[in-house]
Amino acid sequence: VGGCPVKTILVPSEARPNSSSQYLYEALRQHATIQPLDRELDSSEDVLGTLLVNPTAEASTNLPEPIITVFNDRLSRMPLAWIEHFYERSKIVFCLNKPEPFPGITRTECFEWLPGAYAPEVHQRFYPRPDDGRAAAIGYVGTFNAWRKYRFLQRLADKAPIQIYGNNWNNAPEGFTKKFWRGAAAYGENYAEMLSTFYIAVNVLESR
Repeated sequence: VGGCPVKTILVPSEARPNSSSQYLYEALRQHATIQPLDRELDSSEDVLGTLLVNPTAEASTNLPEPIITVFNDRLSRMPLAWIEHFYERSKIVFCLNKPEPFPGITRTECFEWLPGAYAPEVHQRFYPRPDDGRAAAIGYVGTFNAWRKYRFLQRLADKAPIQIYGNNWNNAPEGFTKKFWRGAAAYGENYAEMLSTFYIAVNVLESR
């Protein structure tokens, strides 16, 4: 407006926001336009940089800088080669979990914690809770990747009805899995809808 450059954030042309990252895109659109990399820019645009959300390693070559990378999952689930690749090329790497130490990576100041949070405009779409018998007193959605999760949820299950959704629970004690596990994990809006079936939703971290 008034001759001011239009602030622009570039994304790979093949990038399509998934249900998790679309809210990041929506938030950014309050401050800048989001345009595909292969579109020809004009002189009225002030390019802030290139945004990569959960990219493949090949996606960060020959891109306008600065490059900003966002991983909306735990970094330890990514191949170390990917972490090294983005660490070398990105001005900043945002990750959903607090950054963890990696062998051979010393420039840790480029990693920043981007915590997930309750978004009323998303979660409130699924309330009040469904009156169809699905509601549980306590619910947990997450991966079985630490015994402390099992022990914590087992103690809860001694006190109140509990339902568990997530991956790898087939590796927990069989009796516990058969009794409390209800199915695979959910993501994005499906995750928000699943939470609406619990009176209390708990989160158990992999480590203290």
